[in-house]
Amino acid sequence: MKKLSAVVLALLLSACSSQVHVTDTQQTTPTVAKELNRPMYLRGDFTLWDAESHYKLKTSQPGVYSVKAKFMTPGKVYEFKLAD
Repeated sequence: MKKLSAVVLALLLSACSSQVHVTDTQQTTPTVAKELNRPMYLRGDFTLWDAESHYKLKTSQPGVYSVKAKFMTPGKVYEFKLAD
């Protein structure tokens, strides 16, 4: 009985330590976004959905835009979007 228990335990432990490898066969090619033809802003409930100049997106490198925002209410869920 002890041997059977040891064998079952060994099988269970080896099953837990097995790894499954999934290969990803789909490849994607990143594309660079075109330059924006109009100013874009971070808008949300924190601006009453207005386009404020300090939330205007800036180009950090070709096709990459950024804006900094500081939110003061811990735990609040902010609604936002990027829009002109």
